[in-house]
Amino acid sequence: MRHVFILNPAAGKGDEIAPLRSKLESECKRLGADYFIYITQAPGDATEFILRECAEGGMFYGEKCRFYACGGDGTISEVLDGAARIDGAEVGVIPIGTGNDFCRSCTPAELYFDIEAQINGTAMPIDAVKYNGKYSANMINIGFDCEVVKEAARIKRKPWVPGGLAYIFALVKTLIRKPGAAFTLSVDGGKPEHYSLLLCAVANGPYCGGGFDALPMAELSDGKVNIIKVKNVTRLKFLTVVKYYKDGTLPDRKTADTLCEYVSCRHAVFEFDKTQAVCVDGEIHELDRLEIDVEPGRFLFSAPRGAIMGSALDGAAELRAGV
Repeated sequence: MRHVFILNPAAGKGDEIAPLRSKLESECKRLGADYFIYITQAPGDATEFILRECAEGGMFYGEKCRFYACGGDGTISEVLDGAARIDGAEVGVIPIGTGNDFCRSCTPAELYFDIEAQINGTAMPIDAVKYNGKYSANMINIGFDCEVVKEAARIKRKPWVPGGLAYIFALVKTLIRKPGAAFTLSVDGGKPEHYSLLLCAVANGPYCGGGFDALPMAELSDGKVNIIKVKNVTRLKFLTVVKYYKDGTLPDRKTADTLCEYVSCRHAVFEFDKTQAVCVDGEIHELDRLEIDVEPGRFLFSAPRGAIMGSALDGAAELRAGV
């Protein structure tokens, strides 16, 4: 198998690439692994690189490959968008981004940086979320959450702000403006309904925002996405519940139904009242319409050897074990 490491120099604070490249080269040589390292040049380049080099005439044509997304959740999304279109291609992850939320479903975090564990990892089929013709691995955020991500991207560039705190600082700053989202939503072909909300999230995996367990019921291999629709509550009300939104206990609160609604589905269509910023795995897109389909088992995720699967990966682990 060819192990292809795709490094995003814009991930995190941008200072991880040189030491990671040196480590990859020394470890792959020590292990005798067939490897290749590629540094992305621009947004979308990871997808284009995979498709170009796996096509006839490309350096990986006809080879079994595992593509490692070395970056944040947006890099995973780009790598998946290419690998999901190549038969048998696997995706591994080395998380050097800001949020790294997809990886929270598989622990411990140290194993992602153990190159021997990565090389000896095994793949499991998990779902991919297709949105407007592209693929997402983890979560799509609309409204308040999306605006927080935009603000966090600006804050994380400040050298004195730890990456893990950028989202918290951004949340506080965004709360002053309290942006929301208005749209018509149709689920699984049902009757369209109009909403004016504080935020909405469409989840394949449960985590967003650098560790917010926003949709704890989400599973990566159940053939569905989970959607949360948070009502346009007051700032004070939001502050009283944000702790529960972060630690994954909001659905268990007796007052949850007065704050939000949950639904799971295989297909969803959003028609926005006006052009809307939409965050897909940490990357911002300006959209008028968002169409989502779940493709079960489309994503061959390679977990490092020895990794412990969280509840979001229970089904995938069973499929890998043949249960």
